[in-house]
Amino acid sequence: MRKITLLSCLLLAGCAIVLTVLASGTAADPLVTVSYVRQLYNTAVEQDAGTRADALVSQKTDALQSAIESAVADRIAQGLAASVAQSVGQSAGTAAGRSWTEVTLSQGDVVSGPVGAGIMLTAGSAATTGTSELIDVTNGRTLSIGVVASPNTYYMVPTDQSAGLRVTSTTATVRVRDGAAVTRAQTALYEDEADRLNAIGLFRGSNYGYELTRRPTRQESLIMLIRLLGEEQAALAYTGQSTFTDLTGWPDGIRYVAYGQHMGYTNGMTATEFSQQTPADATMYCTYVLRALGYDDAAGDFSYREAVQKAIEVGLLTSAQYEQLQTTGLLRDHMVLISYNALWAACNGSDQTLGERLVERGVLTQAQLDSARK
Repeated sequence: MRKITLLSCLLLAGCAIVLTVLASGTAADPLVTVSYVRQLYNTAVEQDAGTRADALVSQKTDALQSAIESAVADRIAQGLAASVAQSVGQSAGTAAGRSWTEVTLSQGDVVSGPVGAGIMLTAGSAATTGTSELIDVTNGRTLSIGVVASPNTYYMVPTDQSAGLRVTSTTATVRVRDGAAVTRAQTALYEDEADRLNAIGLFRGSNYGYELTRRPTRQESLIMLIRLLGEEQAALAYTGQSTFTDLTGWPDGIRYVAYGQHMGYTNGMTATEFSQQTPADATMYCTYVLRALGYDDAAGDFSYREAVQKAIEVGLLTSAQYEQLQTTGLLRDHMVLISYNALWAACNGSDQTLGERLVERGVLTQAQLDSARK
């Protein structure tokens, strides 16, 4: 009896399964067709294959790109090394026979030159400029445009006027050779006055001309004063010693400073420090020239802080000229203007001008003084 009952249950369950399958669809009339299944499967496979392919291509592309970049970098480095080596090799044979010339520059000035021109920054700051890289001979590499230059490093221009250094500090000292030249950032306003002073021996330039658009150093401004007073030969013949312990370089330059201190024209930054390469300012140079005119700041004729105002008062420059000067700081251009105007300014307590006094002392002839007047 139990066997019959169990068999009946199994038959009923089987019928239920059959009915369910038939309700869900048959091979002749399926609810989910084979083509639909294939479509779903193929789409999934294609998507998966595409994803895998993209990933594989991406990996291969990245690897290939990396390999290309590495190879190109190696070739560039090899070419660069060869280029630098060739440049250095070409210059090595004659380097011993060439010398550097030192020049003081102002902010914005540019040093460049022909192929092989040498540039070395020794003081201040500068950055590379131009249309190509600058060769760093010292370290065997190149510097791209806008890179800060390292001091005491030998740089070489690779092609005519293609690269150089632009001064970024207020002043800078640069050594040049092999045709390197300076392009000044400013336009000189008082070149005519410079020509007139130069013609009567009261102003000189350098190997680069008057250099009117750069800042003068303290040493240069003192030398200008001594020449303006007609005392250059006395300064060069002076054998006394200065108390300034920081004087270096050009022997005649040291004599000028020692003489200027002896004559009371300069007191230095301190009793032992002159700071010869520090840029001069308008207050300092106006003080120098006022002293040349016989004004004594120690005696109360003027105060150092008010030297510019006193200079305007006695006719060394106008208020408008001083306003222009303030936009750049004192340049050699302004130093020429003040010196030139001093020739026609009356000396303290006298109707005699400085120019007339120089004629009286035999420093100038009357004809020279007259030729200098506009």
